[in-house]
Amino acid sequence: MKKHSLFLIFIVFCLALSACDASDPENLFGAGIVQSPEAEQEETTAPPPEVEQEEISTLPVAAEDGYYQYGNMQIDLPSGNYILYEGSVLFNRISDGQSLLYTYDMDTGEVSLVCKDATCSHRRTDCPSNLVWGNLEQYDGRFYAEIEDRSGGIGAGLVRRVAEWKNGRFEQIIDGSVEAFWHANGNLYVETADNALLVYENGSDTPRTLMDEYAERKNVVFGQYLYSSFGQGICRVDLLAEASQVEVLVEDASTAMVDGEYIYYPNLQDILYRCDLDGGNPIPLTDRPIYPGAINFDDDYFYFRYQNGEAPYGEEAGDLYRFDKDDPSQIEKIAEFPEAIDRIFTVPGHDLLFIAMRGQQDEFGNTLEGSVYTVAADGSGATRLDIPEA
Repeated sequence: MKKHSLFLIFIVFCLALSACDASDPENLFGAGIVQSPEAEQEETTAPPPEVEQEEISTLPVAAEDGYYQYGNMQIDLPSGNYILYEGSVLFNRISDGQSLLYTYDMDTGEVSLVCKDATCSHRRTDCPSNLVWGNLEQYDGRFYAEIEDRSGGIGAGLVRRVAEWKNGRFEQIIDGSVEAFWHANGNLYVETADNALLVYENGSDTPRTLMDEYAERKNVVFGQYLYSSFGQGICRVDLLAEASQVEVLVEDASTAMVDGEYIYYPNLQDILYRCDLDGGNPIPLTDRPIYPGAINFDDDYFYFRYQNGEAPYGEEAGDLYRFDKDDPSQIEKIAEFPEAIDRIFTVPGHDLLFIAMRGQQDEFGNTLEGSVYTVAADGSGATRLDIPEA
């Protein structure tokens, strides 16, 4: 009788363990968490299945929401100027000398300022559309941005803060002026104004210094590595190393985009290349120069435009191309625009691209914001957006 009882208890215990595993069969909520070296050394059980290890090192999105837009993050700012949040695309652009936050309705295609106050001049510091410097990011269902802090007055110079969208306003979430920020693995990574690399781990208010000197750009995290470009090359930093150091992967690159499987980059002659995540196996993908500023990717395709010799905004500057990432040899022109393409933005999970055009120059030689078009991923249905001024 005792033997039967013990056997029944053992069966119930095994079923309980199985139920726990079934509640999160793909380990989605832990897939992006970086363990410390000490935690890895203490691991005594067998390693997880091979497929889960692959997801940890190559997953290009936050597992919880699936729209962490690494493609857009690597354009101009660490987190790009177009992000998908709660069914709308948010973006910032310069209007009448100030950076404003706009929203694009995915259902109607209408563009409006985030601030809906008809009496607002959009120049007040409490205006939700004003002072958004960029670095837009959607992570774990929350919306973050880099905002300009003018509380110190004109003499204080440019001070930028990390802020989160809460109750219709941006609220500063950490102290200090930043150059850039981005989330990954449940952590907040910050490049400070004096070029230190910090990490706020698991919501902590106290940062840990990863590097005292770090001045890279277009930063994205895959697995344990932070990938960056530094003007004439591509590098990465091992975030699990006891002493983080910059490892140069490619020395001949003007910029880079990382999709979790490959690094795409134009070399210093602007020929598009692709290499492995460790910098190995570089192969050319185009036989003539592309325009480095207008490149991006989605799940299936890589998008770009060519440049015409010394005239990057001359002939063919409005022609949009793409290739299937599984077969880069098949390059196709999918659209022709009447203006020069300056930037390409993708909307993960949607058959939609935003194409920002080159603007005109003002009397001081500054390049103004140009038109913006939406177009399907196959190049059809191009529509010029009607963007209201401030």
